[in-house]
Amino acid sequence: MEFIRRLALTVLICSAGWLFFYTPLSPLIRVKPVDFAAEFKKESQRPGRTSGSLLPHSSNTPTNYEQYVAYKTEGKVLKVKGNEWETIFQNTGTAKNNRGASKDMQRRTSPQYRGAGFYFYASEPPFNSLKDRLNKHLDTLYLLDPAGQYLKADYKVYSYSSFQIGSGLSDYPDPPSWLMYPYRKYVLWIILAAIVFYIFLPKKKKGKDSIHFKTWFIAGNDICFVVLLIALPFVAPMAIMGGAAQVFFTEGIFLLPVFWLIALIGVWGLVFIMPRFASFEIKMTNEGIKAVDVRGEKFYRFKDMEYFQWITFKRPRWMIFFAWIFLLAGRRGSISFFILSTLTHAGIGIGLKDGILFYINTSNPMGQSVLNQKAGQIAEALRSKGVVEKEGEAIIRSMGLEPAGIRSKDKTDLS
Repeated sequence: MEFIRRLALTVLICSAGWLFFYTPLSPLIRVKPVDFAAEFKKESQRPGRTSGSLLPHSSNTPTNYEQYVAYKTEGKVLKVKGNEWETIFQNTGTAKNNRGASKDMQRRTSPQYRGAGFYFYASEPPFNSLKDRLNKHLDTLYLLDPAGQYLKADYKVYSYSSFQIGSGLSDYPDPPSWLMYPYRKYVLWIILAAIVFYIFLPKKKKGKDSIHFKTWFIAGNDICFVVLLIALPFVAPMAIMGGAAQVFFTEGIFLLPVFWLIALIGVWGLVFIMPRFASFEIKMTNEGIKAVDVRGEKFYRFKDMEYFQWITFKRPRWMIFFAWIFLLAGRRGSISFFILSTLTHAGIGIGLKDGILFYINTSNPMGQSVLNQKAGQIAEALRSKGVVEKEGEAIIRSMGLEPAGIRSKDKTDLS
């Protein structure tokens, strides 16, 4: 069940990250009210028309409003009528003039530049009736209602090439995120479902007198794996590209080996390592110690124990070697890597007469006990059963990715 709990957590969190950045690339139509009468009046009153004027300049320069509109629209005028179009003209006009614009119209503006216009799906009525006139990127159409009002409609088509590494969507200004990323509204619910699964899936009940890892230690490590080693590396390429599927069909694909390798390591740690910690418990009996985790159980008899000894877990030498190499090379993140290579934590080992050392992690690198009972109580229980304490401290080089383990006594160093 511990495996299923963390597998469900991983799948749901990654699904939430994917949906947050996934865009179906649905075509959009941006509309903006155009007041040709005001523009014509302004241009007509400008002294000394130049080549930069909005009015055309030739021997037959139009001088009346109708000619001006015909020139500006280039004949791309479509007369529309009906209740749906009337509502669109009314809402866009009201929103532009800031006369109590509705929340829906406010949401349809670009977060980068609100004056760019209002965005709608091309499939939304009544805009779906324009599919025969608008079918290419940046196609423009001027909509004219019976009252003589104009709306400029720009057709916006997006593709994988519309996204650039580092900057995301290259079109300026960006459309509203809820139109570009319509599945984000489900992300919070998926995350809540992941939390519910994690908390309420049945857990194995620990024995009343058993020794096991504290709940905060298990939950804290699970959170670190999910957030730092799975979710962030998983969504990082999508955040850099501005889209989920875009990563696979653009230069963003080169980001995947870097970030998703880290995410795979996180999945391995959460799904295969943490269930061992969550299910681990030690039961002290009159005859010996029974150690249980998801892989099964092992029994160690007191009469087979030669001694017990305190242990310090240090990081492997290869990790320390590479930490020094990265530090001397001045690589980014080398200081954090070096600090990580110097971490130690404590444990207790039990030497068996057959040359095997059975060891248990008892603290984290900050010196806090991670077991529900202090290590001293385990040592006292061993003494009461006649197991002698060996002087000195043994050193085991390990990444600390197991609650307990066994190894040959010859592979431990005495400090």
